[in-house]
Amino acid sequence: MPLLALADHLLAEPLSGARVGAKLVAAAALPVALTAALVGICLVIDRLAARDGLGWLWDLPGRRTARTAELDLPRSPADRSGRVPGRSGRTPWRAGAAVLLLVLGGVAGTRAQQLAGCTVDLAARPAAVDGQVSIGAVGDVLMHDVGHRVPADGGASHFDEVRPWFTEDLVTGNLEQVVADDTGFDKCAVGSDCLAFRSDPATAAHLAGFDLMNTANNHTGDFGPVGYRETREALAGQGIAAVGERDEIVCTRIGGIVVAVVGFAPYAGTNRVTDLRHVRKVVAAAQRAADIVVVHAHMGAEGPDANVVRPGPEQMFGEDRGDPVAFAHTAVDAGADLVVGHGPHSLRGAEFRDGKLIAYSLGNFGGGGVFGAEEATRHGVYLDVVLDADGSFVRGQLRSARFDFADGRPVPDPNGKAADLVREFGERDLPATTPLIGPDGALSPRD
Repeated sequence: MPLLALADHLLAEPLSGARVGAKLVAAAALPVALTAALVGICLVIDRLAARDGLGWLWDLPGRRTARTAELDLPRSPADRSGRVPGRSGRTPWRAGAAVLLLVLGGVAGTRAQQLAGCTVDLAARPAAVDGQVSIGAVGDVLMHDVGHRVPADGGASHFDEVRPWFTEDLVTGNLEQVVADDTGFDKCAVGSDCLAFRSDPATAAHLAGFDLMNTANNHTGDFGPVGYRETREALAGQGIAAVGERDEIVCTRIGGIVVAVVGFAPYAGTNRVTDLRHVRKVVAAAQRAADIVVVHAHMGAEGPDANVVRPGPEQMFGEDRGDPVAFAHTAVDAGADLVVGHGPHSLRGAEFRDGKLIAYSLGNFGGGGVFGAEEATRHGVYLDVVLDADGSFVRGQLRSARFDFADGRPVPDPNGKAADLVREFGERDLPATTPLIGPDGALSPRD
C-alpha cells in the first residue's frame, strides 16, 4: 500500500497529460518497477533482521513444530536460560525502524492525496434571495480586436452592452489571456502561427462585474510564470478572484450558503481534466467544504466544427484535451452541482445528469480576430442559473450574445441565435438528457 500510494501520488498527474505511447510504456513498466521495489524492500528488511539477530522469526512455524516434539526431552544446561537460540543480546532496532519508516511512508503518501477543503476564502456577500444562490457564467473571454490588441479605448467599453446582465450573486468566466506588462517571454516563435494574448494590467478594471475568473486554460501562461502571476495579481487588485491552480478550491459564503468553485484544464499545474481520479478527489473535497460546488472546465477540441458532444477523448494540436463527457459525469458523481465548459470556441449542447446542469461549452464571450474568424465562433451565451441551498436546480436561462470580427465586443443578440444553437446541438447529441430551452432562453429539465 505505501508503494501504491507513493506511485499514484508521483505518477498519476504527469501521466494524465502524457501521450498514449507514454501511457502504454508506463502501464507495462510500472508493475515490474513496483515488484522490483517490493522485493528490494523485503531483502533490506531481511538483512536488517539478520543483523539484529531476528532471523529466528522467519523460522517460528518450524521451531514451534520441533518444540512440540522435544517437550519430553531433557534440557541441557545451555538451554535452561530460556533464550531463543541464535538471538543476540543487542536491542533489535534496525528492522523495527525500517518497518516503521515504511508504514510512515504509506501514511504520508495517503495523506498527500487528501485535500483539506477550501484553499481560498473570499469575503462573504449577501444573497439576492434567501436560501438560494444565483450564478452567472460565460465561456472564453478575450479583450482583443482583430489586430490582437485591446480596442482603441483600452477596453473600457468592451463589456458595456452586456454588463447589465451581470446581476447574479456570483458572476464567473474563463479569462483566455494574460493581463500583465510585457514580461520579455513569449511562447510563440517569430513567424509561427502560434497565438499569444496579452493586454495591459490596467485592462483588468474593465472586467468589472465579474466576481471570479478561471485561469486554468492554454493562454494564461502565454507570457510565462511572471505573466501568469501578474494576471492573477491584476485581477485581485480589482477585487476579482482567480481559480484554476492544482488543488485550488475557492470558497465564498453567499447569504448563509457556502459556494466552492474549482477550475480544470488539460495542463500541468492545473487540476487536469484527463485525470479522473484527481477530478473525483478535488470535487469531493470541495463538496465536503461547501453546500454548492461549481466546476469550470477548459476542455475539448477547438474550432468552428468543434460543436459535437460525444463520449471519448478529444485531441487538438497533438494534445489530449480530455473526454468532456467522462469528465463532466465524473465531476457530477463526485459532488458538482454545476459544470461550466469552455475551450472549443464553439457552442455545444447541454444536459442534466442526476438533476445537475452540464453546459459543455458556452462559446466565446467576445474577442474579435481569430476568435471571430468564422461565423460559428462569433456567438456565446450568458448562463444564469439559480440553485437551492443543497445544490438543487431551480431555474436557468441562456442569454445570447454575439460579436463582430473587427472590434470583438460582445453585444446582446435579439435573435437569440446562441441559445438556438445550444438547443439544436443538444437535441442532436444528447436527446434524452438535454434541457428544454424556450424561445426566451429559459431552460429546464425534460422530466
